[in-house]
Amino acid sequence: MNFFKYLIVSLLASGAVGPNSSAECLKNLDPLFNQGRDYFHRGQYLLATQQFSFYAQLSCGAEQRDRGHLRWAQSLFELGETLEGNFVLDKINSQSPQASAAKVVRAWYQPSLVSSLPQAERARFESWSQQIGALPNPKSALLSGTMSAVVPGLGQVYNGNYQSGFFSFVLNALFLSATFELYNKNMDATAIASTAVFSVFYVGNIVGTVQSTKSYNRASQEGERARLKQEMFPELTF
Repeated sequence: MNFFKYLIVSLLASGAVGPNSSAECLKNLDPLFNQGRDYFHRGQYLLATQQFSFYAQLSCGAEQRDRGHLRWAQSLFELGETLEGNFVLDKINSQSPQASAAKVVRAWYQPSLVSSLPQAERARFESWSQQIGALPNPKSALLSGTMSAVVPGLGQVYNGNYQSGFFSFVLNALFLSATFELYNKNMDATAIASTAVFSVFYVGNIVGTVQSTKSYNRASQEGERARLKQEMFPELTF
């Protein structure tokens, strides 16, 4: 995150910019909240942070303020601003209807805190992990890695990345043939350097293929993940 983005987020969290707590509250702020929600769903979390911070600070009712603080904090967590997110969540009244949701949001983005939740909440997180772990993987990472180890680029072809597979095969073939040629010409030092470069490309090809397979599988699961998240953690969806 660049300096200016960090500065804006920090100032918003501290209340140093934007509407302040002494400003006159406004009654109809639903459009402001809805705009923040739209930004959040589009992945524009910095803009969502701004909208929700204004909503929280300008709301007249305590429940509305806590609602704004909850989504403001969630936007900060999505930006990776854990410290500021926790600071905003701390502003929610412990007796507020949003307080239990705040605990879930805090634990969702900080898994180490799951153990501090009540048993029922811990069970929900455990069930989530089990159901996510049970989702089918259309591609085998082990198979794709093995294929790339046998023939560089073949694993990418298996993943559907034909162009990447072609370039991987060509590059590895070029470095391998160059290495043999250098050894045949008794250019040992250069051959060793070529072998090192070939090894980097060869191992990188395998690692990259495995990561690509995992990304492919995760993308194929996005719909089911979103459905489970909405069903099991309504506190996170709005």
